[in-house]
Formats: sequence, structure tokens, C-alpha cells
Amino acid sequence: MKSKFIDFRVDPEGDFKKALRRAGKISSDLRAPFKTITASFYKTNKILFSFTSNGPFDDLSENYKREKDKKWGFIYPILKASGDLERSITNPTDPNTVASVLNKTTLILGTKVTKKGAPYPAFLQFGTEFMPARPYLVVGTEKGKWAQSQTIIRRKK
Repeated sequence: MKSKFIDFRVDPEGDFKKALRRAGKISSDLRAPFKTITASFYKTNKILFSFTSNGPFDDLSENYKREKDKKWGFIYPILKASGDLERSITNPTDPNTVASVLNKTTLILGTKVTKKGAPYPAFLQFGTEFMPARPYLVVGTEKGKWAQSQTIIRRKK
């Protein structure tokens, strides 16, 4: 059976994973911190959709700004268009959200949103040949303005 999820990692150096392993040596049940991490995930992600400018992301091209404004009636926030992605990463009850504590040591957070079957959230996360990365899944180990913000640094701690 084909997975309904597209799996991509937001911890390229493994720093967050190492921190979780250290925590796992102290406690064999990480469900309490996972609950805190999940609450922080949804709360912090709301910030991504409050920007009235490009925020921490590379700005949109002038052509795409015109297209987006014509289609949706707004340009910013950059990550918002239909609102599907926003709802899926800011509302834990949204049908497109992925939030699962699989066991005492495994937490999965993310979104099931696609566009015509294409994994456009992955395109945002990593960029494409035609679009710069605008990472929205951030644990604090990545590079860039958003990843180095106080909010994300607190999330990592």
C-alpha cells in the first residue's frame, strides 16, 4: 500500500534527533514533552500567517505577486493562498493535519496537504528550481532568519 504521507526531514544535521535521544536516556516516556512540542508547533506556526510583508522569507516575484493578488485578493502572508496549509499546521483538529504520538518515543507532526497530487508543502520547505525555499517546518537546527528567531530557539530547547 502506498503511503499517504510524503516523508521529509527538517533536521538535516540530526541535532534535534540527538537531543531527543539524550532526553530518551533520562526518560523512557517522552509523551509529556511531545505534548508541549505539539502545542508549540501549532502556536508558533500561526506566526507564519500573520506577516504583512515577506517576513523571514525571500519575497515573491513581481509577476507572482500580481497573479496571487488577482486570484486570492492578497499577497501576504507568503505561505497563504487557499488557507489549506495554514489550517493544517495551525489547527490540530483540521482533517489535513498530521499529529501523532506513535509511542512513548515517537512523535510525527506535519500536513497532508497537496496540490493536484503534488507535494507543494515540500516545494515550500526545500524550494525548487524556480522558487526559493520558504521553510515552514522548523525545529531550530536549520539556517536562516526564521530558524534563528527566539521563538524557534525556544522551541528547540
